[in-house]
Amino acid sequence: MTEFTDADLDFVRPETAALIMGVTKLTLLRWRAQQIGPPYFRFAPKTIRYRRSDLLAWAERCEVSGKAQ
Repeated sequence: MTEFTDADLDFVRPETAALIMGVTKLTLLRWRAQQIGPPYFRFAPKTIRYRRSDLLAWAERCEVSGKAQ
């Protein structure tokens, strides 16, 4: 049996995901259409959810060092 933590089950709507990421809902929609951005779940044709832990992990991977290259 698979064990789940509260973080694994913490799904948020696109409106909330946009607030967390500091972008608009339209940006999330574009990212989904372009298959970029944080992972998401489509539970029904119009039911999109993001896992909060996935949003934070994706944002961490986007961090850019302040050092000049």
